[in-house]
Amino acid sequence: FAQGSLEQNMYIILEGAFDVVVDGTTVASLSKGSHFGEMSWLSHEPRSATVRCAADGTLLKVSALFLQSFILKSPENGLRILRELARELSSRLRATNALALASK
Repeated sequence: FAQGSLEQNMYIILEGAFDVVVDGTTVASLSKGSHFGEMSWLSHEPRSATVRCAADGTLLKVSALFLQSFILKSPENGLRILRELARELSSRLRATNALALASK
């Protein structure tokens, strides 16, 4: 998907490799088991990055509607999903902070 787009689906990488690009600069590479697109689902804001396929792969598309419905139907599993998203976002923020400090 493209940076700035309004889609709110999330994707889980089943196979392959994908690059995360912000303003034309590759900022991360993702592979099997990683997910992306969760920020727009959580914030209802435009995509903060473009994600491009770097090697042939397969994605599982998780629609915003399905995810919301799943969380309501299964709160315990929904909580697990939300905790995983929070953990991953926290990890990414820590890495970004470390890079910002290293560049000073």
